[in-house]
Amino acid sequence: MDEAIARRLGMNVRTCRAHIAKLAAALGSGSRAQLGYLIARSGLLDHEPDQGPGMPAPGQHD
Repeated sequence: MDEAIARRLGMNVRTCRAHIAKLAAALGSGSRAQLGYLIARSGLLDHEPDQGPGMPAPGQHD
């Protein structure tokens, strides 16, 4: 599963696992199922992804 997530996000699987572990720790999750529930409940998925510094939002041009 981690391999599929990493591939979809375009990152190394070890980096992906590190991000998942940080999310689990931050949200107090004890399992992947609980992590999914806590992410959904937290509202993290309700917002547009951060474009990062210097990156225009989709549809915006200089």
